[in-house]
Amino acid sequence: MLLSITRKNNYPQSFVDYINVHKDQVYQLSYMLTGDSCTAEEISTAAFLEVYKQKNFKRHITKNHTHLYRIVVDLVNDYLAERKKETKIVGRGGLEDSLTALPVRERARVVLKYNFELPAGDIEDILEFI
Repeated sequence: MLLSITRKNNYPQSFVDYINVHKDQVYQLSYMLTGDSCTAEEISTAAFLEVYKQKNFKRHITKNHTHLYRIVVDLVNDYLAERKKETKIVGRGGLEDSLTALPVRERARVVLKYNFELPAGDIEDILEFI
């Protein structure tokens, strides 16, 4: 791993550290919201690129992760809105079928609450503009 030796307050010291710290959670959130691994990879990559392109990205990599999760949810929402037809996901069962049946806002709320164990205030901040 490319993690730096010294960290202040457990915050990533570089963008590579930031990616290494958050990549699994970002992928998991993307996957659980889209139900497709390829799309989840693309959205994950796009989310990190979006953070990097922001003028003040260094401020975001030393703050909490809610800004990154908001970007992921926005990208998923855009992806689902652009999709022309809904495809039926076959071979799943139970919880995954139930999650994919929910609107993206409610799906994100469930995933952020139960998989990421975020407090309600953080979830509302992430979903504020959806």
